[in-house]
Amino acid sequence: MSNKIYYFEVPDPEGEVAQSKLERIFANNLNQKDDQLIFFVDSKKTNNIFYTLWSASKVEKIVQELQMLGVVFLYKDITEHVLIGTQFNNVEFSKIFSNVQNKKQLDLFLRSNLTKDDVLDKINIQGIEALTAIDKEVLDK
Repeated sequence: MSNKIYYFEVPDPEGEVAQSKLERIFANNLNQKDDQLIFFVDSKKTNNIFYTLWSASKVEKIVQELQMLGVVFLYKDITEHVLIGTQFNNVEFSKIFSNVQNKKQLDLFLRSNLTKDDVLDKINIQGIEALTAIDKEVLDK
């Protein structure tokens, strides 16, 4: 698996401080393809919440720069939760990836990374009625 899905939250109690640092970090580290694999959540003005479909090495670079600049943040690899479908219970995640372009990127990720074991885990956790078209494609292979 080359890319994973990460959740980031960057609280910004002082307003735009974290936002300007994020913009600087992104400008220094992201190319056009990376920009297509970051998904911002419209949230409270005091938090910057986003999801990425980046490689672990790309995330590590971003994390190191955030730490060097003293930015307070949370991040978590949510790949497994996405692959077995439990992340879709998260309202903000579902909303972000209901957008047609974002859904297309997520579907590409799922088609590249979803395994039969993931689909079987999903069935065990959520039941067979939770299967998507992509899950069924994986089982048919």
